[in-house]
Amino acid sequence: MTSPRKPTILKLLNGSARHDPGRISQREPKPRSGRPVMPADMSDAAKKVWRRVMRNFAASGVITPADEGIFRAYCESIDRLVGATRLIDTSGPLVIDRRHGQMLIKNPLHQIVRDEATLSRLLARELGLTPSSRAGLEVGDDLGADDTARWLLDQPGPLPPLPRPAGKRRKRNRGPITEGEQR
Repeated sequence: MTSPRKPTILKLLNGSARHDPGRISQREPKPRSGRPVMPADMSDAAKKVWRRVMRNFAASGVITPADEGIFRAYCESIDRLVGATRLIDTSGPLVIDRRHGQMLIKNPLHQIVRDEATLSRLLARELGLTPSSRAGLEVGDDLGADDTARWLLDQPGPLPPLPRPAGKRRKRNRGPITEGEQR
């Protein structure tokens, strides 16, 4: 699988756009700001998830009206995950398979729980709702993305390199170890 395309703002921040201005996408879509509208036909439990997440993330601007469909899918997936988990709690991890002589088998609800947990995790990551997906986000700036890009391009000289994360060092290849050499 290929890596996702680097957003224009990151190209501007790391200086690669300054060396090759043609790499800056002038037509990159920018969603309008605001809050998505909660669909009326969602279940009550999914609406509770919607309200809880919007209460925590609306001010950050991470979820926009353009994300309404994927956000709805996330809320409904959480609703199904909770419902299937409750059913497993009442029916138990094993059920009787009447087709094969009263044998105990793994509860088929386990597959539903696993699928919904995977789906909700992936959607949460796409929406910036997980701690790791939020780590690279910065919100609350007075400058908009367009203003920041314009400011970066107007700066004289090359941009300073971005600081490396603590604890990560670049390994150097010094070639093979010869006799009597220690490192």
